[in-house]
Amino acid sequence: LPDASEGLGNRLYAAAREEPTWDALLAAAKTKRYALARIRRMAVCAALGIRAGMAEGVPPYARLLAATDRGRQLLRGIANRGRLPVITKPAAVKTLSKEALALYNLGVMAHDLYVLGYSANEERRGGADWKTGPALI
Repeated sequence: LPDASEGLGNRLYAAAREEPTWDALLAAAKTKRYALARIRRMAVCAALGIRAGMAEGVPPYARLLAATDRGRQLLRGIANRGRLPVITKPAAVKTLSKEALALYNLGVMAHDLYVLGYSANEERRGGADWKTGPALI
């Protein structure tokens, strides 16, 4: 697993075999040494079959999460001269290659699993990657 060290991966797998819910799994795997966010990321990677080293190399696209006015000006130049397609809204994924779209969908699934660990129920909803564009600051 990515980011696994010093038996943390084994601890996570042991918790997954014993605990009946996502929250219980995260609580059982957590220690003072490792932040809950790290445990949550590892659990999502395990659930999706993501292994260490899979993220090496050049990404097939760039995704804009937020931008200021200045950032939007720079983005116009990047869009014309950049080597990677820049995803600025969910509908733009239609322009991606088959491999890039598969990676985007993996990211969507990872986000949907990740938010299940949020404490507030209203923040646990999935599908945000398909409904939300970048934050314009």
